[in-house]
Amino acid sequence: MTKQESTTLKPGDEMADGTIFGGHNADGTMCIYLMPLNLSVAMTFNEAAQTVDQLNQLKSFGHSDWEIPNRDVLLILSKNQEMGALREIFSKVSGKDTNWQWSSEQLDGFPFTIRHGVNFFDLSELWTRATNNNRLYLQPVRLEASHPHPKLK
Repeated sequence: MTKQESTTLKPGDEMADGTIFGGHNADGTMCIYLMPLNLSVAMTFNEAAQTVDQLNQLKSFGHSDWEIPNRDVLLILSKNQEMGALREIFSKVSGKDTNWQWSSEQLDGFPFTIRHGVNFFDLSELWTRATNNNRLYLQPVRLEASHPHPKLK
C-alpha cells in the first residue's frame, strides 16, 4: 500500500492540497484540516472573521470552507500540537500572547457579545467582550466528513 492509499491519518500528516491534518472531532465523524502556517498576526475577533471571509473568497489551498475553530476543535488541536507538521504551526512560549487562539464560541445572555479563546501553552481559557480591543491569534480550520481514502502528500 502506498502512502497515497493509506487509510489511517495521523495528526500532523501533510495532505496533497498543502493543508495539515489536525485530528478528528470528538465523535470521530469529521476531519480537522489546517493551513500549514499560523497567520502570525494578533487580531480582534471581528478582524479574524473578516480574515476567514477573505481566505474563503480567495479559495485558499483550493477551499472556500475555512472557519474559526470552535472550542472543542481548539482543544483537540492543542492536544495534538506536538505531532508531525503541527509542531511548526503553533507557538508555545510561556507567558507570551502568541499562545492565545480565537475560538468561534460565543457566550449569550449579555447585552454585548462575549467571545472565547484558548491558550495553547497551558490550556487556560478566556471569555472577552468582542468590542474590546483584545487581540488573539487565528488558526483557520476546515472540517470535512471523515472518509476512508484521504489524499496524503
